Amino acid sequence: MKLVITIVVIFAALYILARSNRWRHLHSGKTFTDEDVVDMLRDGRNISAIRAYRQIHGVGIREAKESIERMKKAAGIRDPASEGEEQ
Repeated sequence: MKLVITIVVIFAALYILARSNRWRHLHSGKTFTDEDVVDMLRDGRNISAIRAYRQIHGVGIREAKESIERMKKAAGIRDPASEGEEQ
């Protein structure tokens, strides 16, 4: 009986992981480059850019976000939200 319960729990966990976006992102097979990250930033896809940066460089969220901000400044990309602040 314990074996059956264990197998059911394992399959349930695998099912949940397979349907989650995080699992698909990590195993999508797509290899990103820094140029892809800059393109994402130009398109306004900041979260995707952070995810791709983390995948490329193997860093945490904070470091990726800080690096993304530096990349934006270097590429001259401005956030639409921050454009109204500078007057």
